[in-house]
Amino acid sequence: KRWKIEDSIIGMVACVSRIAASLVYAMAPTRTIYFIGPVLDMFSSAGATSLRSIATKLVKTDEVGKTSSLISISEALVPVIYSPVYSKLYLSTLSTFPGAFYLISAALAFPAILIYLTLFILRRKDLKEDAMNEKQEDEKQESKSKDNEITRF
Repeated sequence: KRWKIEDSIIGMVACVSRIAASLVYAMAPTRTIYFIGPVLDMFSSAGATSLRSIATKLVKTDEVGKTSSLISISEALVPVIYSPVYSKLYLSTLSTFPGAFYLISAALAFPAILIYLTLFILRRKDLKEDAMNEKQEDEKQESKSKDNEITRF
């Protein structure tokens, strides 16, 4: 809020951070390179915060609690679904490419980037429309005041 950064931009940065870290984890040829991953992954947790922020701004105030609980339930169910998938892929590719399961994380971040980008574009469009509507209202007010103006000679 202080830096006036859109929530969707923060979400995109988080996704790019996740992708970069996942690629480093998956492709790291040495331990030293592998340990660069957490530095790149530093901003990935901001995605959940931006998602909550966007979601609470889109719903009515009396629905914020329901929305937050739905997000929390979804976050709790994700490990139940993805843990077996990651384990199966890891065991299947352990001898050929042990970092393959990190590529799933990277691949799943791409649709999220598209969603955040769409939200950003829609938000910008709404802001432009609001600005145009305000400008038209101001012009109407000015024309009304000019019509009611009495000129004295």
